[in-house]
Amino acid sequence: EPITVSGLGLTGTPNGAIRNTSGNNTITGLVTLGATTEIQSDSGTLTLDPPTGSAITGTFNLTFDANTGDIAVADPIATSTGTVTKSGSGTLTLSGANTYSGATTISAGTFTVSGTGVLGSGTPNNYTAGVTNNATFIYSSSADQTLSGIISGSGTLTKNTGIGTLTLSAANTYTGNTTISTGVVAISNNTALGDNTTTRGTTSVASGAELAISGGLSGVTEPITVSGLGLTSSPNGAIRNTSGNNTIASLVTLAADTEIQSDSGTLTFDPSSGSAITGTFNLTVDANTGNVTVADPIATSTGNLVKSGTGTLTLAGANTYSGTTTINASGGTISVTG
Repeated sequence: EPITVSGLGLTGTPNGAIRNTSGNNTITGLVTLGATTEIQSDSGTLTLDPPTGSAITGTFNLTFDANTGDIAVADPIATSTGTVTKSGSGTLTLSGANTYSGATTISAGTFTVSGTGVLGSGTPNNYTAGVTNNATFIYSSSADQTLSGIISGSGTLTKNTGIGTLTLSAANTYTGNTTISTGVVAISNNTALGDNTTTRGTTSVASGAELAISGGLSGVTEPITVSGLGLTSSPNGAIRNTSGNNTIASLVTLAADTEIQSDSGTLTFDPSSGSAITGTFNLTVDANTGNVTVADPIATSTGNLVKSGTGTLTLAGANTYSGTTTINASGGTISVTG
């Protein structure tokens, strides 16, 4: 049955105008907000999943309190300019093509976009509002998603599905760590990975994942730990320069044998002090049809260095690695300068 709902619940104990008290329960009717509203789950999972159309409509602000339970919204939240707030220690999972354009706040627990779910609209799906994240934000959808609004707060961001690209294009100020477990995170802003000018987290790129860089960036500021060759299906580098001349101005630490690739333009590694690349593992630099410049030391101890691709690898630092250097027969150049 369709439900029209308003408010936070009981005046004395505001535990949600819709409240899941126990068990796993599903609402298959349309929920329409008649005012600013809270939906709460104390135990089990409350699922909103009508057979067609949107799950929630009405141009009002909406809070999901996954208190000690979880909430899943399987179809679009279509609340226009209304905001969405996630509170409580549980998980809110959104798997619909959400069209709300108000800001998103993650106060506690976990906020997950899964399945083929997205925020925003267009091609690719572009969410332009800000995200205040003081908890855990997981993007595990197979759909391409652009977050062009500023992500702020102290929370963490994880991309953990192998299909689809998550693009971060804003000057984000969040200070939590960024984890790319699988799939692609593409950045096109110096602080897309989070930096509030005084504090920043770290970014980890796992084996089978890719950090793609474009946009003519003058200095990506967040330290990066990286492993592997890039995507399992198309290993084009765990760090990949897709277009433009871009600079990583932070330390890159190898956590396993790693490939770095440049398809176009020049990817430069130039931190303000210390080494450019550390970690006792083998490093392949594939200057595929672009170039790579390492302006500061490669300090990978006994790790080997392999140069492949038709472009140029320029080494301008006082490199201390003691492993072998191999220039593959694919053409291209290693240039030692400085």
